[in-house]
Order: sequence, then structure tokens, then C-alpha cells
Amino acid sequence: MKFQEYSVDLDWRGCNMAQSDSRRLYMVLPHLYPDLEDGTDYYLQNNSDGNGTFLVWLTDAVTEPTEQELADAKEDSMNDYWWKRLRQKRDKLLVESDWSQGADVPDALKTSYATYRTDLRDLPTTVTKPDVETLNNESNDNITDNGWNVGNFMPTKPSEE
Repeated sequence: MKFQEYSVDLDWRGCNMAQSDSRRLYMVLPHLYPDLEDGTDYYLQNNSDGNGTFLVWLTDAVTEPTEQELADAKEDSMNDYWWKRLRQKRDKLLVESDWSQGADVPDALKTSYATYRTDLRDLPTTVTKPDVETLNNESNDNITDNGWNVGNFMPTKPSEE
């Protein structure tokens, strides 16, 4: 096993805190190596000793990335990850509003939800992603709102009254 240390600060819940020098390895590694499996080919380990997160490389099938390769991939990884989180939130809201298009839903409510659902489907083309510096200085807490406050980019849900 090879151990390579990279700094990733965690808050008291174990979630990544916003850090301008954070490597965001949990984003970068799947981006660089989509065919490798976390836990099988590599894993990230934090000993909670204040020394940050260690990359433990377990496979000989692929050469372990250098620190420079990880740094070079960070921006693209963060961009891809942000769009993925936005689509996940959007898809969840679409599923949650499927009921609104049923035959027994009043026309006014059905129409307002149809507009909302169209706005949700149009999201990837109608939203402007925050720049990488902004994302890097924000927390990506997966516990709330699917990370990076992507809920702020969602259209307003219609009233059910």
C-alpha cells in the first residue's frame, strides 16, 4: 500500500469544510478515474489527528496520480460535480411533482406545476454555475440541499392551494 497525504479539512460532522487549499479529493479521484472504485482501488482516510486526509492507493493496474495531476484536475472535477448535484436535485423535484400531472388534479394546479416542471427540465441551460473560486470557498455539505446550495438555483415550487 502506498500512502500519500493531502490536506482536506473536516468539520465536526465529518463533512468537508470550505477551504481554499482543499484538494477536494472525493471529487477529483472519481473524475480522473471513473472506472476505479473507491474502497477497492483506493480510499481516502482521515485519522482525525489534524493532519488531513490520506490517499491510500490500492491498485497496481493504474499508476497513482501525482500531486500535480490531482491539482490540475480539481477545477474540472468541481465543475462536473456541481452540475451533477444540480441535476440530482432537479431530478428529485421532478419525481416529487409527478403527481401534479394526474387526471384528477385541478386544471389551474396542473398548469402551474406544468410550468414549474418545464422550468426544472430547462435548468441545465438556464442557470449560471458559480465560478470555481466561489465553489471552492463554499461548503459542499451533502447532508443539506444536495451540496453547494444548489436548491437556490431551483424554480419556485407552486402553491398547492
